[in-house]
Amino acid sequence: MSSPRATQGEPYFGPPPTGVHRAPPQAPPPLPYETAPYAPYPTQPAHDRPSTALAAAVIGWVLAALLFISAALLFFGATFLHDIESSGGYDGGRDVAELFIDGVLDIVAAGLLVSGGVALTSRNRHGRPLLVGGALLVLVLSLYWLVRWSGRLAGATTGYAVIFGAGALLVAAFSLTPGVTSWLAAGSG
Repeated sequence: MSSPRATQGEPYFGPPPTGVHRAPPQAPPPLPYETAPYAPYPTQPAHDRPSTALAAAVIGWVLAALLFISAALLFFGATFLHDIESSGGYDGGRDVAELFIDGVLDIVAAGLLVSGGVALTSRNRHGRPLLVGGALLVLVLSLYWLVRWSGRLAGATTGYAVIFGAGALLVAAFSLTPGVTSWLAAGSG
């Protein structure tokens, strides 16, 4: 059924006119810079975290992740050497112990770096000694690996020791800057 008004074949001309057409409202023109209703950007307040504190924490966290990976590899190597020793094909009890102890020290250093980075970014005064202690332990371990393994695996251990040592030096240097010192002193008062 069709409605009485609509007939087949008639063209559609749109809705009926509803009144006068008005243009949509426009935004007001922008104000000149001198009369802007807002103040210029403020300078950095004294309580904001220095970028060196954040950089030290982030580098420490990256270094900790690499230390966890290297500890897992050291534990795997110690287990592998122990299995070979148990089958009678290798006499390397000292190497197994050395890899295991270095893996444990890597985990300790990673824990110091993670906890120190979290505490430092939370403006806790105990964060910096933890972070610097972890960095110093990483530096000692990388120097040890340079001296101990430079004859056997010169290229690989040198590269990894330089990466870990440079990261540890950056963590210690960034966390000991005067900006971090004054920021931590202002937060404890």
